[in-house]
Amino acid sequence: MDGLADPDAAAREAYEEAGLMGMIGKVSIGSFSYTRQPKGCDAVFEIRVEVYPIRIDRQLAFWPEASRRQTVLMSPTLAKTMISNPSAPEFQCPF
Repeated sequence: MDGLADPDAAAREAYEEAGLMGMIGKVSIGSFSYTRQPKGCDAVFEIRVEVYPIRIDRQLAFWPEASRRQTVLMSPTLAKTMISNPSAPEFQCPF
C-alpha cells in the first residue's frame, strides 16, 4: 500500500476500515489466502493477507469508511468462531 511497510499498511487499514487507533505489532501473527472475483470481471485473483495485531486504544466516532462498515469488538475466541475461511490459522496475539 503506497510503499508503506506491512505493519504501517495494516495500521492504516485498521483506521480506514474500522476507525481503530492503537499500537500495531511489527511482526505478522499469521496469514491466510482467499480468492476474489471483482464484479464484471472474468479473472479470479488469489489474495494473501498478512495479519498484524493491534492493541486498540480507541475507536473513532467517524472514519473514512464508516458509512460502508459495521464494526463489532469481540474477544479473539469469539472472532475465531465467526471466521468462515478454512485457511485462516489460529492467531496468537502477543498483547
